[in-house]
Parts: sequence; C-alpha cells; structure tokens
Amino acid sequence: MAVTDRSAAVAGGDEGLESRCCRGERRSASPRVSPPSKRRKVGSEGEAPEPKVNLAGESSSRPGDAKVMVKSLLHERQQGSVVERTAEVIHNAKGMFPAAPATVLYRNQFIDLWMCGRALEKPWDEKWRQIPLVLHDLDLAEAVRINLPQAEETEDLSDRISKILKNHPGPIDSIRLDHTACPGEGRLGEWVDVLSAKDVQEVVLLNRTRPTDAEFPLHRLRSRSLRILALSFFALDWCCYDDNDDLSSLQQLHLAGCRFSGRALSALVCKLPRLISLTIGGCELTAGCGPQGLTIDSKSLTWLHFWNCSASALTIAEAPALLVLVAGITPAPAAGRAAAAAVFIDLRSAPALQELRQLDLHCHALRILSLPYMDSLDVGIQVCVPRQAPLLADVLCNLPQLRKLILRRVDDLCARGDDEARAWSLPFLPPCITQSLELLTIKCYRGGAGEIAFIRRVLATGTRLALVTLSSRRTEPLGSVAAAFAGCPIASQECKLVVQHEN
Repeated sequence: MAVTDRSAAVAGGDEGLESRCCRGERRSASPRVSPPSKRRKVGSEGEAPEPKVNLAGESSSRPGDAKVMVKSLLHERQQGSVVERTAEVIHNAKGMFPAAPATVLYRNQFIDLWMCGRALEKPWDEKWRQIPLVLHDLDLAEAVRINLPQAEETEDLSDRISKILKNHPGPIDSIRLDHTACPGEGRLGEWVDVLSAKDVQEVVLLNRTRPTDAEFPLHRLRSRSLRILALSFFALDWCCYDDNDDLSSLQQLHLAGCRFSGRALSALVCKLPRLISLTIGGCELTAGCGPQGLTIDSKSLTWLHFWNCSASALTIAEAPALLVLVAGITPAPAAGRAAAAAVFIDLRSAPALQELRQLDLHCHALRILSLPYMDSLDVGIQVCVPRQAPLLADVLCNLPQLRKLILRRVDDLCARGDDEARAWSLPFLPPCITQSLELLTIKCYRGGAGEIAFIRRVLATGTRLALVTLSSRRTEPLGSVAAAFAGCPIASQECKLVVQHEN
C-alpha cells in the first residue's frame, strides 16, 4: 500500500464579458443543475449591501388582489415561522439558483436598456426585438456602475425593468432579478402578468428588500412555457394551482428562504409531470403536514436537494426515476420541545437512487430497502457514540453495489477508546465493504480509536479498495496520521492511503 501526503490546490478565475456573449442564440432546453454563478461579485464578502429603497411610488394592485393576498397570508401564518434573511442564506440561494444566461448584442446594449428600456444602436435594435428576451438586473446595474456612487450600486431598477418588459414584444426566455430591489406588490403582479402573456420560460426572483412574509402572486403566473421557477424570501400559496395545469411544463423548481405549507407542496409535486429537479434551502418543509412529513410522489423527478432545511419527516412515496438525494435537513420543532429527536427519512420507494449526500446518523432515522444502484454515500457520524457503528452497518447492508463511501466525523475525540474501538471494528461486515467498495474518504479525521479500528478493518477486508483518503486538522502532522496504519494487513494490493489537511 502506497502512502501519500498531499495538499489540496484551488484554481479559479473570472470570466469576461465577451466569454458570456451568445450573440442572440437561445439556450438549450436541457435542464441545468444549479451551478454556482461565475458573475463578478461585489464587496469583500461577494454580496452587495442591502439597498435603501423608497417604494412609495409603486402602482396599485388590481381589483381583488388584496383579498387574495390577505387570505393567503392568513393561511401561511399558520404554517411555520418567517425565515430570517441573512447574508449567508442570500449567498447560498444565489449559488443554488440556475446560472444566469446573457444575450449581449453590442457594447453599449445594457446602457441603452438602462436609459431607454430598449436597444438603440442599429442594426441591433431590430435584432433585440426579434430574439427572445434575456434580462438580468445585474447586467443593468454593472453597465452604469461606473457612473453611480458606491451607495447606489443596488438601487431600485423597477421602473427601468418595467419599460424593458413593455418594449420587448416577446417571447421572454429568462428574467433574473437577484441583485436589485424587489418591486412592491402591485408592480410585481403586473410583471407576472406580462411574463405570462409573453410565454416566459425562466423566472428567478430574490426578494432582497420587502418583508419575507410578502407573497409572490403565484395565482397570476400562467405561462405554459415555464421551465424554471426560482423564488427566494417569499410566502407561497400553492393551493391556487389545484384546478389548472399552468405549471405542467415546469422542469426545475428552486425555493430558498420561503414560507409555505409542506402539505400543499407535496400535492403540487405530484401534479408536475415534467419536474426533474427540486431544490429547497432555508425552509421549514413540513408545516401543515401529517406524520409522513413532506411527501414526494413524482415519476419524473431525478434530483432532490435540501440544504439548511428543517422537517419532521421526509417520505419518498413514489420516485422511480430519483437518482440523487441531498438530505440537508435537521429536526423541526415539535410540540412541547425545541426539536424532534430525529428526522424520519423513508427511501423505500426510490429504487433507482444512485447517490445519497448529507445523511447524518445523529439526526436522521433512515428507512430503506435494498438500493441495488446506490453508488455513492456521504454520511455524518459521531464516532464517540458506539451505537452508531451498527446503524452504519445496517445502512451499508442495503447498498450491495456501493463504490464510494464518505464519512464525516461530526464530533470530537472522547475518552472511551476501548468501547469505541470494539464497536467500530464491525464484527459483522456489510457485503459492499468486501465486494464493491473502491473509495473511502474520512473527513474531519481525528485519529481516535474508533476511526483507526474502522479503517484497519476496511483495509484488511476490502478486496476492491483502490483509495483511502484521510483529511485531518492542520495541526496534525501528516506523517503521524499515516503511522497508525503501518503494518496493517491490506486485502487489495492496488490500494493507496492518502493523508491530507482539511481545506
């Protein structure tokens, strides 16, 4: 067995304006899985400061909107608490939203749009009207930033955006508003009406300035061409979609910091025949739900991603196409106590699942049958809790073809070395360790007796093991980490042990 010391290297760079130009070509209709945006970021933390905006001049609501709004908000106020809009949640939301497209026709295009609401330079003025509209508020803000004081970098651009939406004949390919002030209730409803009339395909809207319990007017979103919907920091009432199929073309749904009824969301998901990707972050998932919690019943869904969410339970009722689950869920508050003991996650109806990330044995209670296609598992463990060793073994016994195992240690060293070592030696080995496991990674490695016992056991029995990676604290000499496995029996002659410091 070869032992290697190494340090991770990170490379990156900014993309210039020209690299984003697509010269009027429409994007492919294939779904995207939320890569982080590569736009130039503002400020030391990559986020623009919150704007101070006067919204007194907003246009009034249409007749009947006020009643719908009040009724919905009264309903939603019974479904969980308001989400705190922190800089971290904003940053994470923007990172998980679909990548922002760009249609750049000529050098001063966005200055013209900012000033007049349409392209002016010939012959591009006519070309701008002919191609589907792609609008990102960041393009407008950056185009004129050189002429604006620092404090006005995230000013209210709602008047200018309204002009652009009015002047372009449609269709609208994409509208993304995540850097400037969110419009008031009346104007937002008017925008949604225009977007629906012009067959919008992608809507990304982050509410940076209005109260986080302000409702997004879902009842007015009527585009049957809509493929991507991403909303952040709004109250949502999905019940308005009970009797129509206006979202039947939706392929990706992204929610961050939103408040909604989990029961209504469960009902919505099963009515979206083309939904491929569902990403939810910073939300309470099971408000209004029964014992089964949030229920996923979708024949088309392949990607299910939760981050920084809370829930009582997650039930995959039927998801025959689901390939990836990211279980970033913590226990939701329960009656009479701060939080439930664990989140119950039922995966018995996800037979095609190939990858499970962010499983945590200390706060997740997993119910599964055999998952024959599971290739990769990422799980958090408390090594100082010996009873978690058989829990991990039980999970692994249902993953006969597991090839990649990532263990994240979420506790620190403890004094019960002997008990810990006996438990993590795994007297009964799951078949995947001896027959299919190729890659083992231990993150936050501490060099405890349980960790050492587990790794030595895997090394001695893993016949297909190719690489074991240990990521330890920077205070630990890499040589001393590797020394614990000197002379250890190795079942696979191809196996390499790599020790490295955590990033």
